[in-house]
Amino acid sequence: MAEESQGVQNKWLLVVAAILGIIVAIVYNVDRNRAIRIAEGAKKRVLVYKVDIKANQRVPAKNLTVRTVDAKTIETMNLMTEKDMGAIVNQPIRQDVKQNDYVAWSHVTRSPEENPSYSISNDDDMVRISVPIDSVTSPGRDLRPNDRINLVGLFEVVPGKPSSYWAVANVRVLEAGGIGVKDVGAQAAGKNAPRGSRSYRAVALEVPLGVHLKLVNLTTHLLGSFQVQVRSPGAVYSIDDPNADGDVTFNEELAKLAKVAATGRGGVSGMTPR
Repeated sequence: MAEESQGVQNKWLLVVAAILGIIVAIVYNVDRNRAIRIAEGAKKRVLVYKVDIKANQRVPAKNLTVRTVDAKTIETMNLMTEKDMGAIVNQPIRQDVKQNDYVAWSHVTRSPEENPSYSISNDDDMVRISVPIDSVTSPGRDLRPNDRINLVGLFEVVPGKPSSYWAVANVRVLEAGGIGVKDVGAQAAGKNAPRGSRSYRAVALEVPLGVHLKLVNLTTHLLGSFQVQVRSPGAVYSIDDPNADGDVTFNEELAKLAKVAATGRGGVSGMTPR
């Protein structure tokens, strides 16, 4: 009987040991996974040049890739993350860069001391314009300098049959709600930019001169005000999409209206050439 009792005790000890082993394994894996998540949280995906690019040349998305670095490196070197692509794609850069160089905010922005109107790209074909929008449906503080937007409006392309159309796509925002690129500077551009008013009736945009002239005519045919679609940087500028060059696109379905202005109607204003 003593031997049998000892055998039962040994079995229970084995069961308890097995249970403790399982608990230890679970605790170890939980701590390990937590440590991995903390380590991954301290890393970010930043932009890197895939090719050499000369100063004043535009940067298409196909010439960019991403690399994972420590978050501290981003702050120290003032680097652009993958989410900041809207501020660099199709913009001229200020200096020569080499393949595998990190993309820094200083490559596309100027300090107020260098140029008070540096918010406009270093490109003679680009102009700053002010576009009236619907204040009720304005994006409010969700819209920030360097974001990209589409303008959507109601037009009578077919007489007597008004319908909604996007007018221009992929336009860079210079100012919204009283906050502009030149107000925040390189250190606070992109996702870290301060946010402005909750409601506003106009936005300042950067567009090619030819697109601006079309918009001037087109807005005289606009029924009401433009509405703004804020584009997702990740969707607009996909690293895997070689055609995502970030060009401002005008809707050619509205080309007929854009050729001639309707008399007695308002329109886009405030053209400021670089």
